[in-house]
Amino acid sequence: EIYTLSLHDALPISTISRLKILFASTEYSDRGITPELAAETCTALSNLADHIIVDLPNVSSAANRAVIEASDLVLVVVDREPVCIAVAKEMIRGIQSKTSAPEVGIVIVNRTAIVSPVPIPEIEAELGVLCLGVVPSEPDLCARAQKRRMPLVAFDPESLLGDSIICMTRRLFPATAPPPNTLAHAG
Repeated sequence: EIYTLSLHDALPISTISRLKILFASTEYSDRGITPELAAETCTALSNLADHIIVDLPNVSSAANRAVIEASDLVLVVVDREPVCIAVAKEMIRGIQSKTSAPEVGIVIVNRTAIVSPVPIPEIEAELGVLCLGVVPSEPDLCARAQKRRMPLVAFDPESLLGDSIICMTRRLFPATAPPPNTLAHAG
């Protein structure tokens, strides 16, 4: 089954101007999504918006490869544990092995409290890419935002997690990111 995506189907977020979210299935399946369809979708979306963010599943597929190759930047999400860093290194090596490889960076996530996390400079050195953001653990806040069906940055932009995401957005998209204090607090 192939789904037709339309930007008109995107959920407008009234508290953040120019942000729309187009939700996909929460179940992974690339059945029917050919590399050509994935690339065409990226091209169509890029003609409609300044920035497109695609949250890919952590599986290897031809469709994922097509999206990666159509991207300017790929962020690999990395937990601060040695085994996660080793997996990220292999993922980055796979992404960079293609001649049409995009720029690669990492985002550090802290899902749980770790007694002795690997320092960020060591992670950057091991992976050979820069850390473009750090996301602190706030599972209760995430659950509350999800229950309200709101992006966390709109639900509670002043939280540590909301602020981290906003700062990362400004770093990634400096020309189009909203200035400080323009997000309405909806929590």
